[in-house]
This record gives sequence, structure tokens and C-alpha cells, in this order.
Amino acid sequence: MVIGPGVYHPQAKFAIPRSYVRGIDVFLGPNALVVWTDNDCFFQDLSNPSVTGHLIIAPEFVPWSSNRYTLDFLPLEWYYVIAPSPVQNPANFYLNWGSTVVCSDNYFVFNIFGVGTVRYRHELPGPPAYYWYTIPPDFPP
Repeated sequence: MVIGPGVYHPQAKFAIPRSYVRGIDVFLGPNALVVWTDNDCFFQDLSNPSVTGHLIIAPEFVPWSSNRYTLDFLPLEWYYVIAPSPVQNPANFYLNWGSTVVCSDNYFVFNIFGVGTVRYRHELPGPPAYYWYTIPPDFPP
């Protein structure tokens, strides 16, 4: 497991139900290629293709559930590699919980080294169709 030191906001033990979280925002440089596969975010700096990296989050967090998770539970690995060296260099990060202005969408926000400038959004699976109570189309008179 390779991960650099992280800064968590509001704090590392801040917990939120997974059902409240719509996705994950990753802030990287402006020339990044970002590919998500399950719980693995691969990124590459297209202005310097020899630099690649991975953000790996806890696999339990990906599927929709009503479980609560803390911020420090989420990241498992966060590292970069500078080819041709195979060394996985730990990356420092900033992780916080964020919300849109109307507070209807909640996201976890990762920022590499705390200096990423461009947001790359990854939507997580939503609730199953049968989960929420549906209101009948018309109320009886």
C-alpha cells in the first residue's frame, strides 16, 4: 500500500452515509487523462506522458449502500510513477467532503498535492430502482 500523507477536511473521522455521496471529484493538472475502473482511478499527465498515477479507493465504497464511511477509510493508495522507473512514489493529497450550492449533490473531493486545478468527476452508482418509495401518479379524491 503506497500513499502519502493526507489532509482531511473537516477531519479524518468525519463520517457520511454512502447513500448521500453521488460521486468523487479528483483535481489534477489541466492535461490529465483520467480513467476509472471500479475502485481504481488511473491518471496520466499528457503534457509529460512518462508521469502516471493511481488513486485506489476502498472497494466497499463503490456500490450504493446506506453504510457510513469516514474520510480516512476511503483512500487505500495514491501514488505516481515517473517512467522508466517502476517506483511508486507516495503522493500527498487533500481530501474533503463537498456539496453543490443547493446541497442536493454530495461529493468526495481528492486533490493531488493540494494543487490540482481541474476537476475530473466520477459518478458512483445510485440506488437501485426498487429502493425508494414511489408516490402514486394521482392521489385519490
